[in-house]
Amino acid sequence: MEFRPIGVVRSPYSDKAQIPKGPGAEHEAEGVLEVLPEFEPGLVDIEGFSHLYVLWVFHRAEPFELLSSPPTDDRPHGVFATRAPRRPNPIGLTVVRLLRRDGPRLHVRGLDMLDGTPILDIKPYLSSVPAGEIRRGWLADAEARGHTQGRSPQSGPPPTTAGSGAKMAFIDVSTLPQREVIPGYRARFLHGQGMTAAYWEVDAGAAMPEHAHVHEQIANVLSGEFELTVAGERRRLTPGTAALIPSDVRHSGRAITACRLLDVFNPVREDYR
Repeated sequence: MEFRPIGVVRSPYSDKAQIPKGPGAEHEAEGVLEVLPEFEPGLVDIEGFSHLYVLWVFHRAEPFELLSSPPTDDRPHGVFATRAPRRPNPIGLTVVRLLRRDGPRLHVRGLDMLDGTPILDIKPYLSSVPAGEIRRGWLADAEARGHTQGRSPQSGPPPTTAGSGAKMAFIDVSTLPQREVIPGYRARFLHGQGMTAAYWEVDAGAAMPEHAHVHEQIANVLSGEFELTVAGERRRLTPGTAALIPSDVRHSGRAITACRLLDVFNPVREDYR
C-alpha cells in the first residue's frame, strides 16, 4: 500500500517547539494548503464549506511508541487514544477554517503542522454527532484529577459541565477552578452542551492580543472599564454594555481598570475544558 501526497502545507512553524500544545492551547495560525496542479480539479466546489479535515504526514516523526504521555495528563495512554505524533502510521488529522481559495491554494486558519508537511487528503468537515453524545475518555478523568488545566489535584474540583445528561440547574461560580489563560487574565469556565461561559478577572492594563475563533461570542463587562476592538472598531465598555462578536472576526482588548468580564461562546470552547 502506497500513498501519494496531494500537496504540502505552508505554515509559519519551522520547528515543532513553536506549535502550541497542552491545556488551553489555541491554534489560530494561518497558512496555505498548496495542492499539486494535477489535483486542482478535485477542489471544485470546496469554497462552499467553512471547515475542512486535513489528513497529513508527521514527516519528521521519530520511531513509534505504543504508549504515550500527552501534555494534558501525567499518566501514559495507548497511542491510539492520543494525538501523539510517534505512531505506527504517522498520520495526522487537523480541522481548519477555510478562508478563501486561490486556484490550487487554500488559505486556512487553525494550522498545527510544520511548514512543508505532506498532505494526504482534504475532506469537508461535517459532524452529525450531538454534543451530548460525545465522550472524552481519559481526558475527563485527567480533568477530575486536576491535570489538564495546569492545576494540582488538590487545587479544587474539576470544571463543571451542565448538560450531557448532567442534572444540575444552579452552580456557585466561585467554586469553579480558576486558571490564568494569558498574563493578567484569570477565568472560571462553565460548559453546557452548546455553549461556554467564561467568568474573567482581569488586571488593569492587561492586554488581550488580536485573535479570531470560529465561536460566536457575547462579551459583557460586569465591573470596571474595558476597551474592546472588533474588526478595527474600538469601543470602551462599562457595566451594562455588551458586544456581539461574530465567528471568525478578529478582535482584541485591553483592561483600562481592573475588570470582571463575562464571555459567552457558542459552540463550546473545547480548548477551555
